[in-house]
Amino acid sequence: MQIVCINSFLGCCSLGAGMGEEIGLMLDGSAILLVAMGLWLSLQRRRWAGVLFGVVGLAVMSGSAALRAYPNPTRTALQQTADELRAKVGEITGEWQRAEADREVLKRDAARLRNQVDEAEARLGREIENERLLAEKIEKLGRELAQERGETHKARSDMLLQLKRMMSEGLSTKFYRIAVLPDRELITGKVGTYFSIRLKDEAAGTQFIFPKGRYTIQASEVAIAEAARRLQRDVLSVLDSLLEYQLFARGGADAEPLAGLGDLLPDYSTIAYMPVGDGGKYASETVEQSFHTPIANNNLPLLRAAYFRSIVASKISAGRIDVLYNLPSKQVAEEYRTVELILYFK
Repeated sequence: MQIVCINSFLGCCSLGAGMGEEIGLMLDGSAILLVAMGLWLSLQRRRWAGVLFGVVGLAVMSGSAALRAYPNPTRTALQQTADELRAKVGEITGEWQRAEADREVLKRDAARLRNQVDEAEARLGREIENERLLAEKIEKLGRELAQERGETHKARSDMLLQLKRMMSEGLSTKFYRIAVLPDRELITGKVGTYFSIRLKDEAAGTQFIFPKGRYTIQASEVAIAEAARRLQRDVLSVLDSLLEYQLFARGGADAEPLAGLGDLLPDYSTIAYMPVGDGGKYASETVEQSFHTPIANNNLPLLRAAYFRSIVASKISAGRIDVLYNLPSKQVAEEYRTVELILYFK
C-alpha cells in the first residue's frame, strides 16, 4: 500500500512538471485561431479588423514560443524531485523484496527448529520412559537379590550351626582334625569358643611332624599348603560372612636335648608372639624375641610356629595369625614336634 501511494504522488509531480508544455500548446491553438479569424475578416472586407486579429494571433504565437523556450525552475525542480523519489522507491522496493525473501528463510528455519524441538521432546520422553522401566527392573532385581540373600544367609546360618556342632563333636578329614578346647578364655579378654586344628598330610594320614632339631619341613610344604586350602574351603569360608574369628599358631618340641641345631634363616631372626601371663592365660599383646645361631631346643616351638604360619597364611582368609608362646614337652616323642592352629570366635 505504501508503494502504491508513493507512485501516485510521483504521478502528480510529473503532471505538474508537464503543465507548462500543455499551456504552450493551448496558446499555439489560440494564435492559429486568431490568424484564421483575421484572414476571414480580410476576405469580408474588414481589413483593419482582419489586420488586428492577425497581429494579435502572431503576438500570441510568439509568446507561446517564448514560453516553451523559457526555462521553468518550478517544473525542473518537480521533475528532479520525481526522479529522486522514483530512485528511492526502487531502492525501497528492492529492500522490501529482500526482506520478504529473508522472512521466508526465517519461516523455514523456524519450522525446522520446531521439528527439531518436537523430535528432541519425543526422544526425551522415550528416555524418561526407559529410565522408569530400568528403575523398575533394578528395584525388582533388588527385591529378588534381597530375598536370595536372605535365603542364602539362612542357609549359611544353618550351615554354621551344623559346622559348630560337628567341630564341637570332633571333625576329622584327610586334611585336618578339629577338636574343641575346654578353656573359654585361652587369651586374656577373648572369651568364646576355641578349637584345636591339626593339619594332616593326605598321603600319610597323620599330622605334619618336624624332623629332630629342625623348624622347617621343606619336603612337606606343598602338602601343608593343600591342607590349608581345604581348611579354607570347608570351614573358614563358612565363617567368613557370618562371624568374626581369629587364628593363632602354637608350635611344639619334645624334650630331647639338642644343641647347635643349624643356621638361622634371615626371616626368623625376630619373632613377635603372645607370652603367657598371670593365671596361665596368654597376654592379649605381643612381644618380640630375637634369635641367634646356634639355636637351642627351647627356641624350636616359636620358630616352628612362625615357619608353619608363613605357609598357611597365603592359603586362607583369616588375615593376621599371631604366634602363641609354648615350651618344649617334658617327654620325648615325635607327636610333640608339630604345630597346632587354634581357631577362636565369640
